[in-house]
Amino acid sequence: MSRPRVTAKNQLDYIIRYESGELNGEEQLALFGYLIRTGQAWSLQGHYGRTASQMIEHGLINKKGEVQWQVYERAVADIGMAMSG
Repeated sequence: MSRPRVTAKNQLDYIIRYESGELNGEEQLALFGYLIRTGQAWSLQGHYGRTASQMIEHGLINKKGEVQWQVYERAVADIGMAMSG
């Protein structure tokens, strides 16, 4: 399965879709990873910086903007188990 990839060419589309609540979890992580890597997370409106900080704090993305997919997958699996049991 391929992961979503945010680039300079599609970042605006991702931001618009994020603002509209249309991104799934993987797409949100890809967007925030990109925003952290490029430094934009810290120059956009405050929500972006706060959300990026929370994602780093929870280990979903490192400070370099690299998404920690195994952490995300583990969290999704844990939530699924909690909801089914």
